Amino acid sequence: MITLIIKRAAGLGYFAGFEACGLRATPGRLLLGLQVTDMAGARISFGRGVARFVGKVLSGAIVGLGYTLAGFTKDDQALHDLIASTLGSSGQTSCAPAAMEKG
Repeated sequence: MITLIIKRAAGLGYFAGFEACGLRATPGRLLLGLQVTDMAGARISFGRGVARFVGKVLSGAIVGLGYTLAGFTKDDQALHDLIASTLGSSGQTSCAPAAMEKG
């Protein structure tokens, strides 16, 4: 039980942290040229990253059915994207901190 809690906490920090930082992506997404944004194309907050992670856990709990929604939604959003109002898209990612991105 404790191991599961530690794994979930580590996953939460990893995904929410990387997706909410200036990179807008985990290292794997960066390699593929993908990023996570809000519906307007802006960087997501850490809270929105947490909601996205919770959605991924829910998708896994229902035998991956949440991921299949991506094939049926207008913007190719899976359950975790719908919950957090985010988009997973290809785009140019930046290594610059968020404050530098605007200027």
